[in-house]
Amino acid sequence: MIILDVKLPDWSGTKTLKKIRELPEGQCSEVIMITAYEDKDAPIDAIKPGVFDYIKKPFKPEELVISVKRAMQFIRLEREKEDFILSLQERESELEKETMELEKFRHRYRNLITALTTLYLWRVVGRNWLKR
Repeated sequence: MIILDVKLPDWSGTKTLKKIRELPEGQCSEVIMITAYEDKDAPIDAIKPGVFDYIKKPFKPEELVISVKRAMQFIRLEREKEDFILSLQERESELEKETMELEKFRHRYRNLITALTTLYLWRVVGRNWLKR
């Protein structure tokens, strides 16, 4: 998680955020931006590269704490989602293997039924043919 001020010495927080997002590690970081400026476009500019929350100064410490807790909960839920998707993919793979195995058994069973039916018909037809 990153807490970033919009106005930085000699650089802007928005530019920093864009640079962070270009890094592989920066793709999955949640960012909370803070500012003291009244620029109406700043929140929009910050949201484009993916800001989790945008807090205006002055703010109460509780506001930041709440925002951080929400971001942490979001990160935890994202990880749980990824774990769940991975377990679903693993289960899907297992089911595909089981389906292939069942298909083999179905094919063998069908061949056995065909062979038994042929044998039975041969005996019945053979007996009737011999009685003529």
